[in-house]
Formats: sequence, C-alpha cells, structure tokens
Amino acid sequence: MHLGTEGQGILMMLQGVFGVMAALLYGTFLCRRVKLRWLLVACITLGAAAQFGYAFYTTFHRAWFIDSFYGLGWGAADMTLMDLAMRATPAASEALGFSLMMSVRNLSLFGSDWAGAKVMDMYHLHLSTMAIANALVSLIAVPFIFLLPGFIVDLKDSPAQAEALPSAAGKVLLEE
Repeated sequence: MHLGTEGQGILMMLQGVFGVMAALLYGTFLCRRVKLRWLLVACITLGAAAQFGYAFYTTFHRAWFIDSFYGLGWGAADMTLMDLAMRATPAASEALGFSLMMSVRNLSLFGSDWAGAKVMDMYHLHLSTMAIANALVSLIAVPFIFLLPGFIVDLKDSPAQAEALPSAAGKVLLEE
C-alpha cells in the first residue's frame, strides 16, 4: 500500500483508540455481567476474526476499518487473558504472577513476529496467507478454555464473588 509515516500513524492511532474502547467496555460492563469463561471464548474469537481481517488489507480505506477492528479485537482478547491471569494468581504472589504473565505475553508477541517474518521470507507467503494462519492459530486456544477450573472462570467480576475465590485474587488481608 506504500504508506508513509502519516498513514501508518493514523492506522496505529485507530488501533489504540479502539483498544481503549475495548478496555473500557470490558471493565465497565462485560466483566460484571458475563462469566469469564464465555468472555474468553467470545473475545479470543473476536481477536481471531480481527486478525483474519488482514487477509483483505488492500486499500487505505479498508486498512482504516481493519485496524480499528483489530484494535477492538486485540484489546478485548488481551483484557480477558489478563483477567484470567489475575484470577489465577495466588494471593501474596501477585508480583510473580504478573511477571510470569508478562514474560509469556512478550515472548509470544515478539516471538511470533520473528517466526512469522522468517516463515514469510522462507516460503514467500503473502500477507493474506499469514493473516489467515495467524487467525487459525489463535483459535486453537478456544477449546482449551473449557478445561480451565470453574472456580476461576465461572464467575463474574464482583466484590462478593472475588472474596469467594480460594486465592482471594488481588485481596491480601493483613491481620496483626
């Protein structure tokens, strides 16, 4: 598409704006009304659909829509995965849990960039082929959501239910 820095900046801005919108929607509405298990299924599927959109990345106007949708899908998927990691981290181990979560996240983000570029160079694949492969690989995670323990993912986000978690994720009571 031969975009200059201004065009690339507009697309990145759209991704960011829609990513923030996804976070706001998730934090203010969805996590309080829908169980995490179903949010994981829906948001990872939405993220995969957004990745699939890059198969149609041919014009600047399509790119506006695709990058906006990707920001929304990626933001939603990222929020649910971070919510899962926070709920699964035992009390008093939050720093360790967060560092492990960010390490795995960074490895997958930057490792997939490197691996995708290597595969694209070796096999001379088109962007559309890589977009479809990326979306399909993301969907592999969906069936594994149903193997997650119910005490972590079968709750909505509310103060009363957070106290019911065995780990009391995010709540450390100091009694001295």
